[in-house]
Amino acid sequence: MEDRLSGTTSLETIQSVVEAFHRDGFCAISNAIDPAVVDKLNARMLQDTPVYLERPTLHYNQGKKAMNISQIPPLTEEFLFQEIWANPHAMAILEYILGPRPECRFVNSNTALPNPDPTARQAVHSDAYHDHPDYPWAVVANIYLTDVSPANGATEVWPGTHNITSKKYHVSEHSGRIRREAFCERAATRPPGQITVPKGSICLRDLRTWHAGMPNLSGSDPRIMLALVYFPRWYRSPMRLRLPASVRETVNSWPRVDFEAGTDWVDGEVDHLNISFQANWTQRPDFGVFSDGRNGVQNKLSADIEPEVTREDYWMPGDS
Repeated sequence: MEDRLSGTTSLETIQSVVEAFHRDGFCAISNAIDPAVVDKLNARMLQDTPVYLERPTLHYNQGKKAMNISQIPPLTEEFLFQEIWANPHAMAILEYILGPRPECRFVNSNTALPNPDPTARQAVHSDAYHDHPDYPWAVVANIYLTDVSPANGATEVWPGTHNITSKKYHVSEHSGRIRREAFCERAATRPPGQITVPKGSICLRDLRTWHAGMPNLSGSDPRIMLALVYFPRWYRSPMRLRLPASVRETVNSWPRVDFEAGTDWVDGEVDHLNISFQANWTQRPDFGVFSDGRNGVQNKLSADIEPEVTREDYWMPGDS
């Protein structure tokens, strides 16, 4: 809070966050964004949610049962907040993790719809299930637009698992899901947890870290968590953003981050409601998960990458 109000990020804050990130593969910066900004974006995205639910391009994250959908934030200048897309405090930290001027190549959200079923959740998984460096090469900034806790679907995180990312832990070479014997063994010494943070907090996660989306048991509004993924400039991610050319000058004026290298600038408005889902964390343009507009999810290497989650796919206290 003090750093946000002062407009600077103290070296003490940077050190503590970077230490936590390298130790746990995850860290949180509380109160990093003005609540008024968060409230405005959340209100607009809640208006979009029922529209998304009617679209054939709707992408469910790990099956419909989990009730977790991907929802792109509005892309007009009114809603392109620097505090969201290029938060100065997050950028000050990311430049010590990824190097100077990391590239933003992915902007989306995980919207947890109200869901009374505590078993309707994601599998334990990692977003890095391909050949990759053994050091941080991608960081996702998750921004909660409401106060979050286990009650409304705070993400389950497995601390320290960014350091145990061998392919042998995955159920297949094309799936991020972790084998049951692997996550049960890990839980015996370091079980997962869910955070409680106020709206406007930024959670930085090493893309290799095991995690899982959890059900929103609140019974009220959808819980929206933005997901912005940043890569070091040398990584040459094949993913690209689509933004209106009218915001190009503004976006490129934001310090400590590079949008130019990974953005297609479009004349006129960009209809965020009709952008198909894509997620490709590799350096290969022919890899990844894509919405095909008909069957929800299609993977060019494995069409069954996201089957419905079963009890074998996640851990609960008492499992062994």
